[in-house]
Amino acid sequence: GYVAGVLTLLPHSSVKWVLPRPRDPDIGILMRPMLQLTATQGVASASSFADRFIQSFLPAGGIAANSYAGLLVASTSTLLGFRDIFVVPFSEPHDRALKLERALIGLVLLAIPASVFMSLEAPAIVRTLFQRGRFDELATAQTSELLRIQSLALLTAALVSPMFRMLQVIDRIQLGSIVLAISGGCSFIL
Repeated sequence: GYVAGVLTLLPHSSVKWVLPRPRDPDIGILMRPMLQLTATQGVASASSFADRFIQSFLPAGGIAANSYAGLLVASTSTLLGFRDIFVVPFSEPHDRALKLERALIGLVLLAIPASVFMSLEAPAIVRTLFQRGRFDELATAQTSELLRIQSLALLTAALVSPMFRMLQVIDRIQLGSIVLAISGGCSFIL
């Protein structure tokens, strides 16, 4: 469908196929942020090795329990982070710091009760979502304990999204790499 759409629209568009010249300044303007984003994602992938290292010490069934708890926390933090809603307001230079401050305060007011609720109600959440088939009481208890621990990360996970969007808007992508490297290092030390 995409190929058919492109082939239908392309002949009537004003798109010109031009081979870029490596010394063209427009190419440098485009390539620098792309390379920085690629490097940042590489650092994020490298920091996930610390998480895998921690998982190697978990008892039998612990990796699955950790993954289930991580899935719940990740989906909740994605919901609280509102994904890319922050890009447009942060792209305007007027009162950018104030907008970031308000967004962070609002997310803290949402994330703290969500984290406390998830921690207190972990057994009920896990029992409702997962306990069936071979997922027995022992698996529920183990996953609930890990969910209680991981729910503490909900606050920082919700705040990361707008802060990384701000770093992208103000063209400080390399600071995101530093944050991810420190996070991976702290996980490894833990």
